[in-house]
Amino acid sequence: MLKTNSSELLTDAAIEDAAQWFVRMSTQPVSADVQQSFQAWLEQSPMHELAYQQTAQLWTDLKAPAREAAKSGWHRKRQQRPFVRKQFAKWSSIAAAAVVVLTSTALWRDAGLIQRAFAEYAVAPGTYSELTLSDGSRVYLDGDSAINTNFSDAERNVELIRGRAWFDVTRNENRPFNVNGGTTSVHVLGTAFAVELEPDVTKVTVERGLVAVHSKDRTDTVRLEAGDSATVTKDRIEQIRDGNAEARLAWRRGLIMMNQTPLKAVLQELGKYTAGRIILSDKELETLPVSGVFQAQDPDAVFDALRSTLNLTVVRVPGLMTIIYR
Repeated sequence: MLKTNSSELLTDAAIEDAAQWFVRMSTQPVSADVQQSFQAWLEQSPMHELAYQQTAQLWTDLKAPAREAAKSGWHRKRQQRPFVRKQFAKWSSIAAAAVVVLTSTALWRDAGLIQRAFAEYAVAPGTYSELTLSDGSRVYLDGDSAINTNFSDAERNVELIRGRAWFDVTRNENRPFNVNGGTTSVHVLGTAFAVELEPDVTKVTVERGLVAVHSKDRTDTVRLEAGDSATVTKDRIEQIRDGNAEARLAWRRGLIMMNQTPLKAVLQELGKYTAGRIILSDKELETLPVSGVFQAQDPDAVFDALRSTLNLTVVRVPGLMTIIYR
């Protein structure tokens, strides 16, 4: 919580309300009803006005995130348009501008929107899906994930476009099962394993059976057995046999497990389970260690832990963004 000049504490609720009002009042034009409601909220408590002022100041301080958000145009005041005689042209221009703004806003708050929209199977952040493919193989798609399939009589190909997926493959020696994603190609006959895409690395973890992991940019190949993992980059394949495969597959059971995990990685994980962007105000906070076990469908519990254990302030604008700072 933030401390005021009068030695009183601003509650998290006041801060979150102020953040929501800041977004509403910065989105022009503001209707008379919204202005009246905003004024009534300010008059409810002196703390409300102070919380709003501090939220506006915080937004000013967050220069880099603000510049990124500004690309969408959602926070800008409407510029005056010259008078257009033809009403049709006028409203067409307004409608086109509205579409651009709304689309830009949607893409800013949900970077995977387009990839998922054009995928054969896709899951939005905060949800998951279990599906059965035409060959009987089962797939678990975690939040913000997407795949395409291309099955023939000779082989079964799956492309992991975004996020991560767990596969329980029906064995068929005449039709190898291949998963391609990022820098990696995984070849199996029948097994259970997971593939996860991250910005510069692809991770593979085997729960049961045997898989061959190939790098698309190199000739390297490693074979993974049950309990093994591998990380694949453009430069190398690293095989991991540290006994932590079960923890790496915790998400498959709906859990978020962290053991001295850097805050940056924790927030990347939370991005799969909460709508809107998560913004960390200071890069120096990225390495803060976080530990705990949480339910993936309850990301608020993780944010509460960040408040209580790391003394961080978490301001959430539902559906749009979460700002974390100290």
